[in-house]
Amino acid sequence: MSENLPFKIKKKINDIRLLQVEIKNWKMKTETEVVNILKLFEKTPRDEMSLYYSPYFKDDKFAEELLQIALNYSDNEKILLNIVSILGNMILRYQLEETTEIYNFILSNAYKKGLAGYVSNYLPRLKNFEYYPDKWKYFMSMQKMTPKKIAHQNLVYIINQNIQSVPEEYKKEVISFLQIKHDLANNDGGKKFYLNMIKKIKN
Repeated sequence: MSENLPFKIKKKINDIRLLQVEIKNWKMKTETEVVNILKLFEKTPRDEMSLYYSPYFKDDKFAEELLQIALNYSDNEKILLNIVSILGNMILRYQLEETTEIYNFILSNAYKKGLAGYVSNYLPRLKNFEYYPDKWKYFMSMQKMTPKKIAHQNLVYIINQNIQSVPEEYKKEVISFLQIKHDLANNDGGKKFYLNMIKKIKN
């Protein structure tokens, strides 16, 4: 490690390395300890970015370890949530290789109550999602996902990004969703935003 690195960067790297060591020793820990360590580590790949962190967040062996933990604790929502977030951010922010195993793990939680909304942060942005059958069916299912606020934010973003290519068979449902968001908006800027989206779809 370069001696010229700022103290803040050095400390962050040290924290990441120590937490990764703890996570790799998960078999020696209780389930509660695993939850707590993953919760601490989950914050690191979504913190302020730096190329100096890349070697730790692009570590495919570490990613495989996370998948093993997820498999072992497949009924623990907190563990699954943290691992979805960790892997999602490692892929999208640090270019961890998106393996079939990682994609299938994230996909397997796409409709789970309490997890689905968080999964929608990452799933539509993964490379393998290109092959997902009927993407708009998945997009519109976000209306009923929880946490509702996160899922709805993601759905609004997706609609806005694809405003010119909403399939004809989904336009009525999309407009209905946007109309509800418009009616619930508590300021003129928000209402105008949704109205403009509706107009673009209708045109």
